[in-house]
Amino acid sequence: MNQTKERVDLIEKGLMKVTLEDGNRLLPVVTMDDSLFQDLCNPWKEALVIKLLGNNVG
Repeated sequence: MNQTKERVDLIEKGLMKVTLEDGNRLLPVVTMDDSLFQDLCNPWKEALVIKLLGNNVG
């Protein structure tokens, strides 16, 4: 299931912003619009995360 979606510049659209903490480029702070965050979370709302205790996976 490989769906191609149009690329959108979220910063240009004002949905996301990147600032630097204390002007340090090694400490970026990314903030996003609440509606964008919800759109990114929706596909994962019904996800089930399973952790196998004491076993390595992969």
